[in-house]
Amino acid sequence: MRPYNRVYATVNLDAVADNMKEMAGNLPSGTGMIGVVKADGYGHGSVPVAMAVDPYVRGFAVATV
Repeated sequence: MRPYNRVYATVNLDAVADNMKEMAGNLPSGTGMIGVVKADGYGHGSVPVAMAVDPYVRGFAVATV
């Protein structure tokens, strides 16, 4: 993928974690979520995002290790 210098996205990891916490709180008891990690999160940084959601998921799904 060719990077573009004029377009960027800023990921607020606190907001990501807050959103996951909110979703987890709305699930029925005993139900969990799985985080899906794809490559580098389309350039958003898969590792920092995975670390932010880790407290709210039961595990992660990946294509390759």
